[in-house]
Amino acid sequence: MTRHYPHLDETSFGRIVVDGVARDRDIVIRADRSLRKRKKGLSREETGSAHTIGRAEIEWVAKGDPVALFIGTGQNGVCELSPSAVDLLEARGIGVHVARTPQILAAYNGHPGPKAALVHITC
Repeated sequence: MTRHYPHLDETSFGRIVVDGVARDRDIVIRADRSLRKRKKGLSREETGSAHTIGRAEIEWVAKGDPVALFIGTGQNGVCELSPSAVDLLEARGIGVHVARTPQILAAYNGHPGPKAALVHITC
């Protein structure tokens, strides 16, 4: 039986429900369908802030060669991609979809894959 991609059910400030399970941390879904806690430290080291997603974190998230990457920028849209992260995605030909977290759920869920997601759940 083939594993399915995790389904993003709903979100509110500081919370996301994935496959019926509430979580209180930013999440990453990789192309291999694995659900993981976000490695914010990778971006903090590179950009000085977890709100600016850096190249190293995108390299980790995009492992497995997704054709699409969905970035949930938070409930108020505070997160952004660094220029080096954008350059990496363009060089690898990965389509990137960036929106506030509540809006990214339907786009992510509706894409057949291979796909990945990084979802910030607070600001």
